[in-house]
Amino acid sequence: MDQRGLSGGTVAEFSGPFPEHARCDSAPTAVATLGDTVLTLERCGTVRRDGVVQRRLEDPSGFLRQVGQTVVAGTQSGTLVDALTGCSLYRHQSGLTGSSTFSGHIALGTSTGEVVVLTAGFQHTATLDLDGSPLTDVAVAGGVLFALSADGSATWWDVSTGEQLGHKRGVFANACIALPDNRFATVGPELRLWSESEVAVVPTPRPLTTLAVSADGMLIAAGSPTGPLAVYDLPTRQWVTVPIAAVAALHYATDRFLACTTDGRLREVPADTLF
Repeated sequence: MDQRGLSGGTVAEFSGPFPEHARCDSAPTAVATLGDTVLTLERCGTVRRDGVVQRRLEDPSGFLRQVGQTVVAGTQSGTLVDALTGCSLYRHQSGLTGSSTFSGHIALGTSTGEVVVLTAGFQHTATLDLDGSPLTDVAVAGGVLFALSADGSATWWDVSTGEQLGHKRGVFANACIALPDNRFATVGPELRLWSESEVAVVPTPRPLTTLAVSADGMLIAAGSPTGPLAVYDLPTRQWVTVPIAAVAALHYATDRFLACTTDGRLREVPADTLF
């Protein structure tokens, strides 16, 4: 792995746009954007917009997702809410654990192993009953739903028919994301790149827990609370380390990665400074 960011040369310029008094008072679990503003969700349920407290959610699941002009959050009791207003948008019988948007819809993973599909207007369209194991994350690309389960497995399904397309045990990934070319990426003990025909395993410097991908799909940023931010360049198949430690949440916004660290700081990494 390229260590330039730790030993002299500047790999990426980053800054903390929040003033000291506006730092999160507990570890963040998610970051998202709405227009030119940045929203963060903390483990205790506090939602901030550009560092300013907006409201406190009860029992948050730990994700934020933009759906149209609304940023939503899930709760452990099964309610999907508007993260800024707190208004209930949908109610499920079990906790919401992950989310992914696609083609005017949002898919919600649940603690009972189901995936609920809603329209952008939050109307129910389908429920896919997977294997019963609690889901930890979901992603959708090219009509395929990819789901990670608490038992360490990964399963992928045809969204329109509900047909299971594949299943793999022993993945033990912590997070997944859809890539623009209809592939998927997962992070855990290693980075895995999933296509219809194969799975490429990419060694990582340490176990990773969160990831984000650039709009063109060429850069995958990944981090964890125990190490610095790492970015993988798909064309060159090289990792580079960015000197931002203890990453709790990641998001890609227009031309930069946003990284929330466990001390509540928000850092930004312009994509064009990485390689």
